[in-house]
Amino acid sequence: MTWRTLPQPLMETSRRAAGARTTSQRLACVGVTYLTYSWISYGRAGPAACPWRLISGHSCPLCGLSTGVALSLRGSVGPGFRTHPFSLPVIGAVVGLIALSVWEVSPWELR
Repeated sequence: MTWRTLPQPLMETSRRAAGARTTSQRLACVGVTYLTYSWISYGRAGPAACPWRLISGHSCPLCGLSTGVALSLRGSVGPGFRTHPFSLPVIGAVVGLIALSVWEVSPWELR
């Protein structure tokens, strides 16, 4: 099926859906990259990645999120939640974005 054979309203809807699909796939890719970073970097000594903490010496609201996500991914959900309460919603959002980007793929694009 090509763009030229679609009726005009359907063609506009398909183009909008293609743009949304690209956005959700990009967000899912960023989320997977973050989860992979959290998994790999957990427990390793290194420089602080938070610019706020480097400048001020105080923790920002997101400090500890990578540790919380890594603990939750490794099965320690309780300590992960205590480290940063937002770690479970972040994992849920990334899983949801992955599911959305897979669901949005049209059957004729899989061939």
